[in-house]
Amino acid sequence: MNVERAVGVIAAALVLATASCSHGEPSATAPSAASNGITLFPLNAQKHDDDEDRWPGDITKGPDGALWFTELNGGSIGRISTAGKVTEWRIHARAIDARPGSITLGKDGALWFTINNFHEIGRITTAGKITEYSAGEDTHPAGIAAAPDGALWFTAPTGQLIGRITTSGKLSHYPVHTAQAFPQNITVGPDGALWFTERIGRIGRITSSGAVTEFPVHPPKGRALFGIATGPDHALWFTEPNAKMIGRMTTTGQITEYAVPSGYPTSITASPDGALWFSTITPSSVSRIDTNGTIAQYPLATSFDKPGAIVPGPDGALWFTIYSADKIGRLVPPPQTKTVTFAGSR
Repeated sequence: MNVERAVGVIAAALVLATASCSHGEPSATAPSAASNGITLFPLNAQKHDDDEDRWPGDITKGPDGALWFTELNGGSIGRISTAGKVTEWRIHARAIDARPGSITLGKDGALWFTINNFHEIGRITTAGKITEYSAGEDTHPAGIAAAPDGALWFTAPTGQLIGRITTSGKLSHYPVHTAQAFPQNITVGPDGALWFTERIGRIGRITSSGAVTEFPVHPPKGRALFGIATGPDHALWFTEPNAKMIGRMTTTGQITEYAVPSGYPTSITASPDGALWFSTITPSSVSRIDTNGTIAQYPLATSFDKPGAIVPGPDGALWFTIYSADKIGRLVPPPQTKTVTFAGSR
């Protein structure tokens, strides 16, 4: 798989159950031995009847002490305990075509996720009850984040807009000004606004009233931007996959960039250790960057294990998806000297 294709698959996995949703059986396959502090939990102990690969995409921490993730190709939402026990729920009878993308914890204690192919926003309780809401015609919702106003905000690349949906399903749309911006991922910023990446090489900001501002990272054409997170330094951190860069932007638009030693960075998250962690492919690794720009990389055992989304877990480890091999990874970070409180990420 070439680099453009690999990044594209991650973008599809991260950006793009029957009506009586049934539980899958817990995985019976043992995790791989830890290497570099990394343990991998396979999802392939039980195959679905109508597909072979799950393609786990996004992942987030749930309210129940477990990690919840989407399955792009499996059409399901999965849950993995910190001990590695996996449970899955199919979205509905046509789940194989759904393409669930990003997932986040809502203010109502449920998990909310985008359903790319069906132009919907989904909600799943910790008991597995799924509800679906329209995201609007031809929106293909991608990234999603829970905002301070209690609503869920999401990006709609093909719709060229940012959407807002309340926990009761009330929908609002706000257009992005720049043509062909293709908004990607979205996070709550240090100022309480929503900040999002654009494929055209801009960072966008939208207030709770829908006012949009865009900041060019590389004018005039720009580089494609993907992951975004609010760091412990109250700046926005983002990935530039094809440029092999990690970017940092203040809320006033001041930009600093750091070259990644090896690999193409995709997703990024803030961690309680006072740094940010991101995934890279070609070669595959989980990497750490501190707020001074110092980068440490932790390679995966094989190049086939391509990491996707990453999030700090309730156990102090970093949890990440491996879309290419139907696995969930766990990395125990090396000891750090400080712990800080930080804002969310996506």
